[in-house]
Amino acid sequence: KCLYFDILREAGKPELGPILCEYDNIFTSFVGSWIQFTRHETIATGDKQCTFRYCKK
Repeated sequence: KCLYFDILREAGKPELGPILCEYDNIFTSFVGSWIQFTRHETIATGDKQCTFRYCKK
């Protein structure tokens, strides 16, 4: 379950979900020297779950 996507869907704007998910990539571009980010699925793009991890390098 994704609270953010639920809110966007209820507001009639589910197409904004992937844009919100893009924040993870933007954030990681600033902290990528010490944090590794991986994500293979997102609810906002039609998957059943969001599989993301932030790990210290």
